[in-house]
Amino acid sequence: MPKYTLLMPLSGWLAIPKTSVRDFRFFAHHPSYTGALPKAESYAHTRLKIDVVKAARALDYHAELEVAGWSPDGAEWITDVLVTKSDGEKNAFEMQLVIPPGFTGSAPIHAVKGATGPY
Repeated sequence: MPKYTLLMPLSGWLAIPKTSVRDFRFFAHHPSYTGALPKAESYAHTRLKIDVVKAARALDYHAELEVAGWSPDGAEWITDVLVTKSDGEKNAFEMQLVIPPGFTGSAPIHAVKGATGPY
C-alpha cells in the first residue's frame, strides 16, 4: 500500500477524495470496494447537519461532522454532529427526519407532533 493511502474509517477500504457539484469536499469508497456501501443521506438530512454545525460555531462552540466514539461498554457509534463547549462538555446531535403517515407537506405543528409520538 502506498505511503499516503487514504482509508475509510470504518471499513478500512481505500478512500478517494471528491468534490460535489455544490463544491462540498468529501471522501468516498474506491470503486473497487466489494462491501456494503452506506445508504446515501437525503439533501434535507445533510443540510440539517450543516445548519447545526453553523449554529454551534456561531455560538463559539467547536462542532464536527460524523464523529466516531465508543460507549462505556465498548460499542462503537458515529454521531451526525459533535459539539464541544469551551468547558469540554460534549453533546452529540443525531438528525432524524421522519415523515408521518399521511403527511402531505402542510399541517399544524400539533398534528405533526401527534403523528410522530413523543418527539
